[in-house]
Amino acid sequence: MKHYFLPVLLLLFAGNLFSQNKLGIATYTVPFGWQSTQQTSSIVLENKNSKGTLCRITIYGTENTAVTTANTYLQYRAGKNGTNARFNPSLKQVVKTETNGNIGFSSYATSTVNEKEVRVHFYSFTNGKETFFVELLTGSNDCTTEVNQFLTSLLIDPATEETSGNAKRRRKAAPAAPAAPAPMM
Repeated sequence: MKHYFLPVLLLLFAGNLFSQNKLGIATYTVPFGWQSTQQTSSIVLENKNSKGTLCRITIYGTENTAVTTANTYLQYRAGKNGTNARFNPSLKQVVKTETNGNIGFSSYATSTVNEKEVRVHFYSFTNGKETFFVELLTGSNDCTTEVNQFLTSLLIDPATEETSGNAKRRRKAAPAAPAAPAPMM
C-alpha cells in the first residue's frame, strides 16, 4: 500500500501544478506557490511566500470590445488604473504585438503601494471581438520569472464564428499575442 501512495500523491500534485484556469476568453496557469482569489469581476494571483515584496497579477474579466488601437488601449488603461500608477501618456511607450489574429498592448509605470515604489505593467489582449486585461504589480525582481512564465502560458479564445442557423462555435484557444516580458526593476 505504501508503494502506491507516493506515486498517487505525486500525480495529484502535478495535476494541480499545471492545471489551467479560465476567466472569460482568458486561459491561464497560476504560478507554483501563488494563491488565487476570485473578486467581483477579476482574479487576483499573489505570491504570499515572498516576504516583504509585492508580487500580484490581476486578470480582469472579459469585455465585449476590441482593443485594436493604442488610443483605445490608453482609455482602458486609464479606467482600470486602480493604483494611480504614473504611466507615460506618450503612445511611444505602448508596445503592440500581433499573432494568430490576436492583438496585445502593454506598457509599464511606477506607483506607490504601502509607501513603497512598485512597477506596474498593464496588458490588453483581444481576439478582435472581446478583450481582457492583465495588471502586474511587483516591488522587486523576485517574481519576474513566475510573471514571465504566466505571460508565456496565457491563452486567448478566438472570436466566436457565425455558422449557419443559430449555432455558434469557437476554434481552439491560441497563445495570446506575445506580451512584452516584465522588465527588470
